Amino acid sequence: MIEESKAPEHKRIDIPSGKFKAGGETFYIQPHLSTTRYVEYLKRVPRLAYNATFRSIYDTLSKIYMTTSSGNDMIYAIQQARELSWNQLDAIKRFDENEIPDIIDFCCLFINKAGEDVSKFDSSVHEAKKEIISKEGYVVDDFFTLAFHLVESFSEGYQKLTRLTKGETMEDISLSPTSLPTNLTSSTQDSEEDTSKG
Repeated sequence: MIEESKAPEHKRIDIPSGKFKAGGETFYIQPHLSTTRYVEYLKRVPRLAYNATFRSIYDTLSKIYMTTSSGNDMIYAIQQARELSWNQLDAIKRFDENEIPDIIDFCCLFINKAGEDVSKFDSSVHEAKKEIISKEGYVVDDFFTLAFHLVESFSEGYQKLTRLTKGETMEDISLSPTSLPTNLTSSTQDSEEDTSKG
């Protein structure tokens, strides 16, 4: 009897567990950022909206055309067109220079090894980390899923703060937990315990 061959399985990150292995080390997904890492977060969020695919370039050119073809404020239209074209050019340049996708670079702000100083952003540690994780061969979809949850949780906090400044009270605003898996909090505590033991 001939055995039916199986399709190869992709390597996946178990996001709800809050940790995964890469390069023989354990990495922890921690959904909180220090102020210094948050600055890096703000720099990277716009990059996720632009890439070097034909679809992205087409969308950008369409937006530039629409911006410069409608409305009466031409100075504003030129500023918008300039910003759109700069972001797209930057995306094409990054695509040409970088072998590691922007999505992995972004997620690495929230991914740490035991003993890593999470209060700081160290560019050399960050670069080494994303290199190790990229080489491990995980499915890129998992990084997009993780990034979506991380951006959504920060957006939710920002929206609540905006509503408070507009006069709403804490009672008016639902303080529901963010969409991040609840297990991530426990994995953070596990990593801290591992560090204290070592």
